[in-house]
Amino acid sequence: GNSKKSNLKSSHSDLSNSKTNDMLSLVRKIENFGPYFEAMQQDTGKLAAQVQECRGLSDRLSGMVRRLDMMQMRSQQALACTEDIINLKECKIKIITAIEEKKLSEAVSVIRQVHGIELKAAKVSDDFDIIMEKEKEVKQLVQKEFGEAIAASNIKSVMSLCPLLQTLGLETEARDNFLSFIEKTIFIAVSADACSVEGATDPATGYAQALSNVFNSTYLIIQQYLPMVIQGLENSLGDVYFIRKLHKRCEQEAGMVLKRYMKYRNIKETVSAIRSSSATSAVSTSAKQSIQPSDIHLIMDELTLLIQYCCRYAKYLKHICNGAEAKARQRTSESFTSSIALLSSSSTDSTVGHVSNPSVMTVIVFEGQTEFDKMVDELINKYYMEGEQWLMKSGVRGALPRHVEDGIKLDESFFVLQKCGLRAIASNNIQAACAVLHCISDLLSSDLLNQAAEMLINSVTKIGSVLQENINKFKRSIAGDSNLENKTATLSKGLKSAITLASSITGTGGAEKDSSNNADGDSATNEADPYGVAAAIDAFNVLESCVRYTDRLSKDIYAAGKTVFETSEDQVEESHTSRQGRSAGKLANQHKGSQISTEMDKLKLCKEDFDASKVAFNNTLRQGAERLAAAAQNVIKDVLTCTLGKTGPYRGLRFDEPDQSFDNQPILSSLPKLVVTPMETMVNISTFNLSDKTKDMIVGLLADACCERLEQFINQTTFRFAGAIKLEEIVRALNALFTRRSSIPVRGKFSRLREVMLVLTADNTTPASAIVDSCSQLTAAEIDAFLSLRIDRKG
Repeated sequence: GNSKKSNLKSSHSDLSNSKTNDMLSLVRKIENFGPYFEAMQQDTGKLAAQVQECRGLSDRLSGMVRRLDMMQMRSQQALACTEDIINLKECKIKIITAIEEKKLSEAVSVIRQVHGIELKAAKVSDDFDIIMEKEKEVKQLVQKEFGEAIAASNIKSVMSLCPLLQTLGLETEARDNFLSFIEKTIFIAVSADACSVEGATDPATGYAQALSNVFNSTYLIIQQYLPMVIQGLENSLGDVYFIRKLHKRCEQEAGMVLKRYMKYRNIKETVSAIRSSSATSAVSTSAKQSIQPSDIHLIMDELTLLIQYCCRYAKYLKHICNGAEAKARQRTSESFTSSIALLSSSSTDSTVGHVSNPSVMTVIVFEGQTEFDKMVDELINKYYMEGEQWLMKSGVRGALPRHVEDGIKLDESFFVLQKCGLRAIASNNIQAACAVLHCISDLLSSDLLNQAAEMLINSVTKIGSVLQENINKFKRSIAGDSNLENKTATLSKGLKSAITLASSITGTGGAEKDSSNNADGDSATNEADPYGVAAAIDAFNVLESCVRYTDRLSKDIYAAGKTVFETSEDQVEESHTSRQGRSAGKLANQHKGSQISTEMDKLKLCKEDFDASKVAFNNTLRQGAERLAAAAQNVIKDVLTCTLGKTGPYRGLRFDEPDQSFDNQPILSSLPKLVVTPMETMVNISTFNLSDKTKDMIVGLLADACCERLEQFINQTTFRFAGAIKLEEIVRALNALFTRRSSIPVRGKFSRLREVMLVLTADNTTPASAIVDSCSQLTAAEIDAFLSLRIDRKG
């Protein structure tokens, strides 16, 4: 023991000595590296000093570069000034030559070039004073020729001289004479009498052509003459005057055409008759004869075309005005201020815009609505909308009768609604379009929807009575027969006869006839409508058609609206921006984008209304299917009671009999067919002639009702193992029936019922806790309740 202790001590001391030596070695290495650290510190200081010196050099170099740039700029300015002064001599020669040769355009072009030279530099040259004298001479010559051209009504000369006025400062003096001349010689082309209506084959077409000629003449004058007016008279607001006077002329002539058309078609009397017929519920026979939908459609088509022309012109004019208003006009002289004052006093509209810069003034061409806008609004609201509303309401009224047999006019109604909607879009007026579209959606979601709901309620009532009558006949066919062998042998035939008797309930099949001549007719009738519910069940197809038609109507109208309100703005703007300048075009484009966005937003709101109507029709269809399923619940209850109840045929069925005696019950040989057959008949009647989508919905609801009634039946019945097994077989047969009749899975609807059967068919010694884990639809309390129905359960 002592030797071990001594060995441990010696090893420990050796270890500590080695560690101490290592530490001392590391410390000596660090101490030896100290001089290197000091050298690095000195080098760092030197490097920092060099960096600071380089920074100073960089700043001095930057200053020298900036001075060189300034010197270069000044030298370039000096060179440009020298070049301008040198060019003044050439300009003097050119202007003298142009005056001698009577080439005023070339003389004005030289003057425009001289105006671009800085005044201080130009005054250095002796030629500048000579040029200024020649400018006065050119000014007198232009004034003289301009006046002579106006006096001689020489349009070509006037328009060629117009761009020269602004350069010479003559725009204010010449503006009034020029505009008066334009009114007398050019604006007269805008005339309602340009197209003769009386000699036309179709006078209504003649009025549309006359209105089109008025607007086309206006477009042509704007495109041909406005650029020259802008070039020569912009500083004196000549373009604003030009637009106003031209629009006033167009407004007068277009108003004359519209008044003549309304007198020709007796629009006021027709609208008054429409209003009176709409206000009273009973309309006289003479009034009905005088107001024909075809005549109103014809008038609405013509009005739409006239409104379309007016709205296109209004949009075009608005873009022209936006270009004029977008210009930032410089207040360079008193002439501009006097022009503003004169323009404000000569019109009822306020034209002076707000001033954010004292040297800049903006002008508003038209403040608020013009008389033309008011005229178009009156045409739309007072006449066009009245006619469209009457047509739409007349088309929807009586589209769906209370009973399907009375005749359905759904196709005609939606045709009228689609025609009115597309016609409103074609008017090119978003307010009129939205008003008509909102009216259509209101009629769909109120009048037509109420008619459809009432028709569906009556149809479901009739189908429910047919279902009940069929189950009553089925019950009578299996009641009172105690001969098991004969019943079993003839069961299929008897059941088939029972379920095909339903056609006689509605009278479609008629009484049984012995005559061979009528046999073929009765057979054909029964084959086409074996249950006598074809007319009633067609109400569901009508609702589905409403959903489909509404969706198609929404898509067609929205597509047409996008075509009109997204592209028409681009066509108007294309030529406008090219003439109004970049800054004006940029602002006009911004306005155009906001306008398109606003119009498309309004159109989207209308589409949302149509989508809401479609949802309302879908909900009504769903409610009708639920009402039908509710009516079928009593039928399902009767089927379960008469086939599985204790009071059923052959002394009934007892699920709580012991196994041997349970198998001896006579009715067992007929199950589960005895239950499935009437259920299948119920499904056939409820889904006869329906589309797959509606059929699947109704089959699913019937499956829910069947499961609910079966569970109620189970809760009121006691079982032994054999009875539970037989009931499970019946549940599987019903599950197969509904699965077979639906194109979408319905197995999930029977999931709770399958778990109930799992509980009922469990071994009589299996504890409830062992079954809970296998069930996701049932709670522990429900499992205990269903287990208590097993009277053979132990423990």
